[in-house]
Amino acid sequence: MIQELADLALDALHRDEPGAARRIEDLLDVLEGNPQDQRVRQHRLRAGLGPLTSAVWGFRVRGGSEDFWVFWRFLDEAAGEVSVDYIGPRGTSR
Repeated sequence: MIQELADLALDALHRDEPGAARRIEDLLDVLEGNPQDQRVRQHRLRAGLGPLTSAVWGFRVRGGSEDFWVFWRFLDEAAGEVSVDYIGPRGTSR
């Protein structure tokens, strides 16, 4: 399941960074077929922060001008159900 804001971001990427969007789509297919695949589990964020009780996983895709991230989590790990919560550029903290 792709959350609405992530889906809108992917639509924008298809216009602005079509190569990155295609690579993200390919990896979303991998995620749907096998969320245990290391290609979609490059980074793990800590669990138990705020309302999140399960780990958030992420992977990076290189674009023409910047890298894009996809962050997702299990809704039901036993059933392999996932939620894609973020697709977009890496944020900066200052």
